Amino acid sequence: MTTAALTHRINIGAANRVASTIRTFKWVVIAMETLTALLILAILGNIQSSTGSQLAGYLWIPVLIGTPIAAITSWVMLGWFEHTLRLLAKIADAS
Repeated sequence: MTTAALTHRINIGAANRVASTIRTFKWVVIAMETLTALLILAILGNIQSSTGSQLAGYLWIPVLIGTPIAAITSWVMLGWFEHTLRLLAKIADAS
């Protein structure tokens, strides 16, 4: 089979749909990370207010630092996957 025959079998629309699904998944993951952090902060705030424990206050720090790091990491990695797939689809479409 020639290269031209292989090129016509590639469905560029399918690759773009998968890339769009990755983009949607990326934002769902970031939203879930944010909501999880808010839930943890609410639980820690409830523990601190009901018991007066300062330990719960100190546990906020890793949540406030870790959540943005996790969100940025998800955004970068899934965005890179999406970009790479779209780029490969464009290359396949151009050939």
